[in-house]
Amino acid sequence: MAPTFSYDLSGLKALLGSAREAGATDVHLKVPGQPRFRVDGVLVPTGLPDLRPADTHALARALLELAGREEPLAGITDLSVGFGLQAEGRFRASMYRQRGTLGIVIHRMVLQPPTLAELEIPNGALKAVFGRPGLMVVTGRGDRMKLIAALIDGYNQSQRGHLVSLESPLEYLHRDNSAMVAQREIGVDVPDFPAGLAAALNGDADVVVATDLPDADSLLWALRLVDAGRSVVAGLAGCLPEHVVEMLVRLAPPEREKEVSQRLSGALRGVMWMDDGRFQYAAR
Repeated sequence: MAPTFSYDLSGLKALLGSAREAGATDVHLKVPGQPRFRVDGVLVPTGLPDLRPADTHALARALLELAGREEPLAGITDLSVGFGLQAEGRFRASMYRQRGTLGIVIHRMVLQPPTLAELEIPNGALKAVFGRPGLMVVTGRGDRMKLIAALIDGYNQSQRGHLVSLESPLEYLHRDNSAMVAQREIGVDVPDFPAGLAAALNGDADVVVATDLPDADSLLWALRLVDAGRSVVAGLAGCLPEHVVEMLVRLAPPEREKEVSQRLSGALRGVMWMDDGRFQYAAR
């Protein structure tokens, strides 16, 4: 990039192009200091001019324009927006307030999701998840999103149905193949998980994926979907596989714990997770 680089819309596009060429997953913009790329897990300086408060404000305006959003900059404390650039792909920008100025982290989404083969997941896993109505829970830490993405990709490559995926945030992009895949980002396309699950019930979905079940309403809507004959895949963060049922029951209000426990006994098909990079599955 030229020494006369400017922090505006054209400069932002050039910056994201350079990030792609460098193999960066994220771009960090913070006052004071120069933009940095995260490459192979490490933040690398770009050599560009140090950012001033006016620069991150101008970049925030450019991001909002790309995302088709109208937000007063003075009111932004934490805001996440998604946008796409032709030839560059899809991005998610997170804006935050620090020391009275705006900071920005732009994440470049992965265009090609992981496959079952890459994660060494047997094809039989698809039948366990999608073979009949029920709830499949995916737990674990860092690999949970990869596992969910691989299951979506497996369905997309082999089935002729409609899959609705509720994600917070979007990490991978799934283009229609044999199946139709609708990806809805929480806070962007739909307000929250309960609203997204409720909409999926009326949206002729064969399969519904929720990357998280954060509360009782989310769990109850997931169970309603199972009752209606849908296959549901749900992520559950911060939970050991052997504690999944206990954690799900604890999401319910105290007066409904017994009811939820009984419904789970009929709805829960199993738990999947990655253990040191190896796929694990426990049937229920």
